[in-house]
Amino acid sequence: MQSSFELLKQNRRILWLPVLSGAVSAMLTMGIAGPLLWSLHGNLGPRQYVVIAVAATVGTAPIIFFNVAITYAAAEQIEGRLIGARAAMRFAWTRRVLVVKWALFAGVVGLLLRMIENRVGFLSRLVGFLGALAWAVAVFFVVPVLTFEEMGPIKAVERSTQLIHENFGTVTRSALRFGSIFVPATLAGVGLLFVGLYTLIQDRVLGFVLIGIALAAIMAVSAVSSATSAYLRTILYRLATGKSLPNFGIDLWSVFRKNPGL
Repeated sequence: MQSSFELLKQNRRILWLPVLSGAVSAMLTMGIAGPLLWSLHGNLGPRQYVVIAVAATVGTAPIIFFNVAITYAAAEQIEGRLIGARAAMRFAWTRRVLVVKWALFAGVVGLLLRMIENRVGFLSRLVGFLGALAWAVAVFFVVPVLTFEEMGPIKAVERSTQLIHENFGTVTRSALRFGSIFVPATLAGVGLLFVGLYTLIQDRVLGFVLIGIALAAIMAVSAVSSATSAYLRTILYRLATGKSLPNFGIDLWSVFRKNPGL
């Protein structure tokens, strides 16, 4: 939403947080999953699933940690206090136990959904897909709940589901609309990356320049998308819990169609 962009533009320092999040998560995930999966090799089996689950859990923890930091920074900004990345991370560190608990819980759920979806048969794939979709909607407000209400994993999911059910009905439409803004930019970056790889054959210098520009563009889009998404969740969380919000010049309830009966 435009409101999220406007807030984020006033505190661009926060964009370092999703950049760090992606870098740390990728290093931890590949550092664990890469060597272990290589040593196990072969088709997916119980041991491979365990490795994937452990790697996903460890890789998810920094993402959650930095999302908590961004969410806190967004809330502070809405309250009129502009803070930097360091202050946001210091706050997120106070939620480190909850972050680890949620990473473990989400890792187990993700593993179960993956195992269901990878079973032979159309029905299992359909159940796995629908389960993943329902899970994505149910946990929409989990990070704000972890940040401000300090609940454990199960209670956080229950609270997130309650906020969605009582205030918005579903956030799927909004999430799809939000994602459609960044998909073209990401695809453009990927396209430029392929152009750079092809150009390497003819001109190595130009090829590396194009690849560098493409990677920087993809990273920038990813950082803005992640930060803006966290800001959007924070705004909607505050809206659902009756907390103060700036005057964005629009009626947010009219945009998200509050339907208590759904």
